[in-house]
Amino acid sequence: MSLDTGIDVVTIGVAGLVGARDNEILARAYAEGRVVLTQDADFGTLAVARGEPYTGIVFLRPGNLPVHEIVATVATAWAHEKEIDVEIPFILVIERRAGGVRVRLRGPALQEK
Repeated sequence: MSLDTGIDVVTIGVAGLVGARDNEILARAYAEGRVVLTQDADFGTLAVARGEPYTGIVFLRPGNLPVHEIVATVATAWAHEKEIDVEIPFILVIERRAGGVRVRLRGPALQEK
């Protein structure tokens, strides 16, 4: 699916990865040069602690957001994309708060201590 923003989106279902383990999803995304959009912190663990290769991970917090809030949260972060200097590989943490959306960039040299 291609969004008006020019972003090419493939869901887990369309990719045939329903029920796949996280490391399989991350490996497929990497092979295709895709970024994983997730509410599951396990992807960050795979990438950072276990050293699995990845192109990018966008981690939404808090987890279990309904679809309309996911779209609104990502759209808000995307509106500020020019302020974020992203280099592959990256981890982008988008946190929805009462006062708005907070975006933090993480990467191999920017990992939280």
